[in-house]
Amino acid sequence: MAALLARRVTGRPVVFQAQTTGVLSGDNVDPLLARAGIGATGPIARMIKGPIRALYRGADAFACISRDIERETLACGVPRDRVWYLPNAIDMTHFRPAEPGERERVRRDLGLPADRVVCLFVGRLSREKGVMELLEAWRLLQPSDALLVMAGPDMTGHAWDAGAPGRAFVERHNLGQTVRFAGPLADVAPMITAADLVAQPSHFEALGLSAIEALACGVPLVASAVGGLLDFVVDGVNGRLCPPLDPPALAACLGPLLSDGKARARLASRARESVLHDYDELAVFGRMRSLFDRLAEAR
Repeated sequence: MAALLARRVTGRPVVFQAQTTGVLSGDNVDPLLARAGIGATGPIARMIKGPIRALYRGADAFACISRDIERETLACGVPRDRVWYLPNAIDMTHFRPAEPGERERVRRDLGLPADRVVCLFVGRLSREKGVMELLEAWRLLQPSDALLVMAGPDMTGHAWDAGAPGRAFVERHNLGQTVRFAGPLADVAPMITAADLVAQPSHFEALGLSAIEALACGVPLVASAVGGLLDFVVDGVNGRLCPPLDPPALAACLGPLLSDGKARARLASRARESVLHDYDELAVFGRMRSLFDRLAEAR
């Protein structure tokens, strides 16, 4: 907001990039309105959201990290020529499929079993990431020949923390032999490379960078059919999609892939191709440079 207000004085172009839906439209204040007993579409809500939308629309360009946010931006009346699709991107040379023998070596280095299917979750251990639903799906499946690795930091002190509750769930249901908490990782690429399958059962997701990293490594994905994940996960092509907050449905997607190596290989064969062009940081940064050059020349 400070940059947009300063633009009126300095005249310097401003590029606006929302990292979640509901920012530009003002709809992210709906939970606060609900707690105050105010409807999301009534006159009071419009009075509150109107100035937010008007201020944000003052930006010179809008960099949208997902098609969902792009649609929201256009729906708010921003002209098409000011809207750019510029998703968060990754280093495709770092996140890449394993070379022959590399997966086995990485598994040894990470202390992962060579003779079990490894299903990986990467992300903060937070409830909105679907951690508890994933653990419940694992309890329903009870796979004896697979290992679920939960890699990511706790959200200690946060209301959404699923680290301590998740470990308590594993202990309560005697899942310690098939679930491992790896903690936060300085570099997630080796762990993804070592995995047979990645799960991202988020409740909501603006983009889902971990899912892109998994596909770039040639690892098939089971993900929630929400938000930005729908931009690149195609059910039955490079992964499986399931409804969020539904452990039985999640188990139904995970189960066949845990037991069928050919099915995993078929999805893996299309994984990297599905994200290679839209999410390669060199390509995205090139388009971003073009945007900045255009705005600079227009001054």
